[in-house]
Amino acid sequence: MMVLGAGEGVMSVQGAGCVIFALGLLGVLVSSKGQRGWENWGTAARWGASVSLVVVVTGLVLMD
Repeated sequence: MMVLGAGEGVMSVQGAGCVIFALGLLGVLVSSKGQRGWENWGTAARWGASVSLVVVVTGLVLMD
């Protein structure tokens, strides 16, 4: 039987930041549907990209 000590088996804050950053980038790609140019996006795509960029910045802050 293996007993985990304090802090073992738990993702670090930097690791969580990296995952959040990657999810934010994926959100930007999905919401923009691969189209370049803010004026080419609909309202939903703009909201999705804006929220995803906030998630990207949050991930960068956590990685620091």
